[in-house]
Amino acid sequence: MRPRRGSDAARAAQVRRRIRRPPAHWLLLGLVVIVLMLLLSVQGITVRRVGASATPTAQAAGAPLTGSRPLLTVADGRLVSRQPPPGRRVALTFDDGPSPIWTPRIARELRRLHVPATFFMVGSQVVRDPGIVGQLHREGFELGNHTFTHVDVTRGPSWWRSQQLQMTESAIAGAAGVRPLLFRPPYSATPARSRAQGSARWPRSRATAS
Repeated sequence: MRPRRGSDAARAAQVRRRIRRPPAHWLLLGLVVIVLMLLLSVQGITVRRVGASATPTAQAAGAPLTGSRPLLTVADGRLVSRQPPPGRRVALTFDDGPSPIWTPRIARELRRLHVPATFFMVGSQVVRDPGIVGQLHREGFELGNHTFTHVDVTRGPSWWRSQQLQMTESAIAGAAGVRPLLFRPPYSATPARSRAQGSARWPRSRATAS
């Protein structure tokens, strides 16, 4: 019995030592987690992913939309015109960006011609090229939400649709300092698809374009 008590005491002492001095791999794991959190925080601050966002108070000087009245507004959950029939006026929009190659070229040509446009952004692309998004906003172009990964929002649960929209809003807010007011569902180019998209329930009211 005495040897057993001695053995038990030795094991208890060994456990206490392990508790006081955890194995090196746990210490290393904790250090890696701390460093990763610090790096993510620094990256978020430097590219403006962390912090408050605000709606625009004024357009940049010389921007194409400076002084222009809105063509559409939301009434009873639908887009309606606030102006007389525009006649031969076209609403120019671009989807699926930003592209590091094509978006700056398109924006440069639009500025040269003094033509306003709306860019419907994919959130995952915004994260890759936030500088382009911020430049578009400073130049007076409208920014829209086109989901985070360009998915069909008529499928999947409501929480998943909500995340697609909210992640894109946060990405645009981090890049440009504003949240988009317009949303265009991907794959909604036909009237039937537009009706299906419009019938879906969104987490909160927002303007939709098809």
